[in-house]
Amino acid sequence: MNSNEIKELRKKYFSNQQSFADICGFGRASVQRWEAGKKQPLKSHLILMELYRDIPAVREYLTKEREIYTDGTLLWNLYKNTDKGWQIDGSYSSKKEAEYYLEEWQEEFPDCKFKIEENKDV
Repeated sequence: MNSNEIKELRKKYFSNQQSFADICGFGRASVQRWEAGKKQPLKSHLILMELYRDIPAVREYLTKEREIYTDGTLLWNLYKNTDKGWQIDGSYSSKKEAEYYLEEWQEEFPDCKFKIEENKDV
């Protein structure tokens, strides 16, 4: 899936980049870079986008309101240091995924500080 196909998918099913990112669990900045052709999505992200495009049941599942259960998988929270202190910026099912976004966000926002912590409430 190339940058134009990603943009077409997003425009067909979502009102904006943020809603696309929220429903699919991506970062908005990542969606912007993919659509601009500056970066390639991870293979798992490409697969999810293709499933969303090709299978109506996947679209229905991802867009319906639901509680999220982790089935014992640890959640990793990524925090951003703001003028109000450390605030959660996203939750991920693996430390590797959280580290991927940490690297992207540190690159995009060099003046901000980020940290990753295991969610102990799961």
